[in-house]
Amino acid sequence: MINHVAILTNVQPTYSESSDALLSISLRPQSEASNDELVRRAIEELRLWFGDSVSQWVPLELLVTREAIPTIPAFGPGWERRNGVFIAGDYLTYGSQNGALAAGRGVAEGVLASLSAK
Repeated sequence: MINHVAILTNVQPTYSESSDALLSISLRPQSEASNDELVRRAIEELRLWFGDSVSQWVPLELLVTREAIPTIPAFGPGWERRNGVFIAGDYLTYGSQNGALAAGRGVAEGVLASLSAK
């Protein structure tokens, strides 16, 4: 269910007035789940990653943006080669940060394979 976790205070400690960590967590769409259920499921999954200390964490806010990223299947690998030019982007796979990262990795692997074939 969890798509991304960022520990914001590791990047900018002043985001917390104490020594507490501030996390931002992005979830994959769970349209059937209530907000309380989303928080419960996220905490369960975070406990698997970070251990039992998660039960002491305090959720501050839940922002639900159900249509931030369209739910569509991947179009392709995220990159292609046109007339010898490598083109990459999340618009060639699925619109998201993960799609962009996957496209970047895919095109890098494609370039390396092209270079090793020469």
